[in-house]
Amino acid sequence: MYELIHSGTHNDFVSLFKVKLNNHIYFLKKSLCEDDNYKILKEKNGFDWYLKWVSNIQIKIELKKSKYYELITPLYPGVNYKQNSRIIGNENVIERLVHYYAKKWPKDENFAIHGDLALCNIISNNQDIFIIDWEHFHLADKQYFGFDIFNMLFISLWYDGIKKFFFMKKCLPFLKKCYSMLFDYKEKENKLFKSPFLMTKKYILENSTNFGDGKNVLNKFIITTYDDDILKKLDRLIVNDY
Repeated sequence: MYELIHSGTHNDFVSLFKVKLNNHIYFLKKSLCEDDNYKILKEKNGFDWYLKWVSNIQIKIELKKSKYYELITPLYPGVNYKQNSRIIGNENVIERLVHYYAKKWPKDENFAIHGDLALCNIISNNQDIFIIDWEHFHLADKQYFGFDIFNMLFISLWYDGIKKFFFMKKCLPFLKKCYSMLFDYKEKENKLFKSPFLMTKKYILENSTNFGDGKNVLNKFIITTYDDDILKKLDRLIVNDY
């Protein structure tokens, strides 16, 4: 049985199905035109990198190449979070994710960026975290370590009401905690050390083609729609103790 999860989410020709077959459940991501086959291939490369350098989970991700590429991912047991997940109420899983990233993500020449590490793209259980949806994966300069975390935090902040700065009193101590988990005084050469949110925005804009075809970056990444002055203010609030 095939259940359509979504199709054309990013104005593309890619669909995601949940498939139940012989008492097994897996997810099938399929390109519906040859021009979008590269997105399926890019996601497979991202999973391969992740399973080699970060995760200890033993899972087989299968790529099928025909006229239209397909990616088959087995169901991983755990909690999957909603697209509009906020910081408030999800502090525990966010802290787990930041710790996971800080501990396991390569900081050398093997460093890479997931590109869309929102809470809806992780699955967590009592044993581990599993990251999905690697279509924006790319290798990057290790000085951008932390990018995925700050992009994720900003997405969650947006759902918390960042538009009117309602988040400040409740979220600010937690944001500082996440920052301190990623950085210490020895990492001042990191591009995000002084201005994590502003540099996250600049990285996306300056490397838009690494996130796909570069056409829909402004629509997909909410941080790119915010003025630099707002992001600088956020950065000062978080970094001022360092």
